[in-house]
Amino acid sequence: MNLNFRPLNASLRKKAQHLLIQYLPPFTTPQDLKYALVKHNVPGIKNIAPIYKRFRPADAALVTLASPNHLQEAMQRLRRFEITGLEASPEPIIPPEEWLVVKRNRGHQGRKEASERGIMDGTGPWAGLGGSKWAEKAVVLTGFPGTTPVATVGDFLEGYGVSESKGEKMIYKIPLPPHANTIFSKFLVLMNTGEDAQQVFRELNQKPLLSRKQHLIQAQLIY
Repeated sequence: MNLNFRPLNASLRKKAQHLLIQYLPPFTTPQDLKYALVKHNVPGIKNIAPIYKRFRPADAALVTLASPNHLQEAMQRLRRFEITGLEASPEPIIPPEEWLVVKRNRGHQGRKEASERGIMDGTGPWAGLGGSKWAEKAVVLTGFPGTTPVATVGDFLEGYGVSESKGEKMIYKIPLPPHANTIFSKFLVLMNTGEDAQQVFRELNQKPLLSRKQHLIQAQLIY
């Protein structure tokens, strides 16, 4: 999945302290990437965030450097950057502002409103969840009939550790992209812990709905 950014001119390059690394092997974790960067002696690594597009891995990551002063040396170290034997593509970028700011929709009420307004798209670092704190507790469930309400998904997850805010379960219907040709719906679920998210994945991925056995639920983790 290609993320297109214009190459930086010399002036912007002096200000850049982020690297976009694309064409990573599938399922590369931030820990995997950090290990590879350290192995290449890349200086000033401050943060690594996997990038998603509509809650699907983009096989890319945003690397934040501690200072723009590290950029030139980092690019020199990464001239031939490989991870698990495959060549990846790093490039300096100025990330979109929405990738960096703390959005209002990061809280439960904001996410709920974003879902209802159709603007929760799961695109950007950590799928737009604001960091690993919530991302590691997140599960995306697909395969429900298109008209399924949030309450039905809550019943489906009865007995699992779904996180709550003021008595409301943190379950959000993900808006479909324009002109989507599907009869299924998708939901973002935030669990109490990463272990709870792993349990949902292990036990419910590829599980048929009791009411419609032709519908298989698919579970996906944000890592």
